[in-house]
Amino acid sequence: MKNLEKIIKNNIEAFNSDEPSNEHFEKFKRKLQQHNIRVKPEIYHFLYRIAGILIIAVIISGILYFTGLINSGRTITSIGHISAEYHEVEMYYRGQINENYEIIKELNFKNNGKTRKNILSELKEMDFAYKDLQKDLNQNPCDERVINAIITYYQFKIEFMDQIITQTRKINI
Repeated sequence: MKNLEKIIKNNIEAFNSDEPSNEHFEKFKRKLQQHNIRVKPEIYHFLYRIAGILIIAVIISGILYFTGLINSGRTITSIGHISAEYHEVEMYYRGQINENYEIIKELNFKNNGKTRKNILSELKEMDFAYKDLQKDLNQNPCDERVINAIITYYQFKIEFMDQIITQTRKINI
C-alpha cells in the first residue's frame, strides 16, 4: 500500500498530464443535455400512459357497476333488493301468498290427503320456476323483463291459489 502511494506521488505529473481536449468536454456536455431533454419526455410519456390506463379502468368499472354486471359480491335474490317500490310490491304479494297457503292448509278436501298433497306439490313446482327467476335476477338485476317476470309469477301464483280456494269452497258447500 505504501509502495503504491509512493509510485503515485513520484509520478503525479504523468497522471495529470493526459487531460482530454476541450472538444471532448463540449461533446460530453451536449450528450448530457440531450439525455436530460430526452429523459423528461419519456418519463412524462410513461406517466401519461399509466394515468390513461387508470382512467379507462375506472370508467369501465363504473359502467360495469352501474349497469349491474358487477354486483359487488351481493346476491340479489328478490326484487325487494332493487328499490323501495319493488320491496313494497314484493311484500304485498308474499303476504297474499302466505295468507293463501294458510287458507289452503285449513281447507277441507273431500279426499283429504291426496288432493292437498297434489296441490302443495304443484305450488312447490311453481317455486322451482321462481328459483330460476331469482338466478336470472342475480345475473341481471336491472333487467326489466326479469323483474316483470317475477311480478307476473307472483300474480299467477296468487290467481292459482285463489282458484283452488274458490273451487274447493264451492265443492264443500
